Amino acid sequence: MANFVRVLGIQLFVFFILLEVIGRIFDPIGVSYYNESARIFDEMIIEEPIGYRFPPGLQGNFYGVPVSINKYGMRDRPVPAEKEPGEFRILAMGDSVIFSLGVTAEDSIPGQLEVIANDGAPEGVRYRTLNMGVPSYNTLQQLEQLR
Repeated sequence: MANFVRVLGIQLFVFFILLEVIGRIFDPIGVSYYNESARIFDEMIIEEPIGYRFPPGLQGNFYGVPVSINKYGMRDRPVPAEKEPGEFRILAMGDSVIFSLGVTAEDSIPGQLEVIANDGAPEGVRYRTLNMGVPSYNTLQQLEQLR
């Protein structure tokens, strides 16, 4: 029985080592996000009391998609300060889910919300979503961001 347990332990050890090697070679479920996360956080500006934020005008490819940060520090296209007549703005705040890491701005949650809202909008009404998502932000940082 002791020999069986020893052999089983060795087999399990070898099995998990092989899983690790396969995971590192093929990355089947995207576990190699750490390097890309570090790369995007290296671009952030350290600032109190919020902790960190995107620098206005940041352009780059992160997680395999183009990312543009406008002059207000949002992942968004340029937004005029004044709304157009009939325009309603929807502010989307949150963490990487709202920011939509690895997804184009058009396919992001705020981007899709804008498409859906405008599909059913009455004549002369236009909705614009503002993507204020920042990866790893918590509710206190979001409150500070809103202020």
